[in-house]
Amino acid sequence: MTDRRPARDLLAATLAVVVALAVPSVASACAVCFGGEESDWTFAFTAGTILIMVMPPGIVATAVFVIYRSMKRRQAYLDAHAHDGASR
Repeated sequence: MTDRRPARDLLAATLAVVVALAVPSVASACAVCFGGEESDWTFAFTAGTILIMVMPPGIVATAVFVIYRSMKRRQAYLDAHAHDGASR
């Protein structure tokens, strides 16, 4: 017996493309337009996308800065106490 799955998958994909091209409203649908250029949805989608893109680097940068400052403060503390102990 031969496996007919690849032929069936190709047929299903071809049928989906034909249906999408045959129905103009489906073919020209835009996932990010939300009805027009002046729509509030467009601004909300764009702002949400920017927020999602900015947050991870912002969180990583903040964590790196906090760790850096903590290391500097710890080193300053150790240096200050090392000089106090050496002067006694």
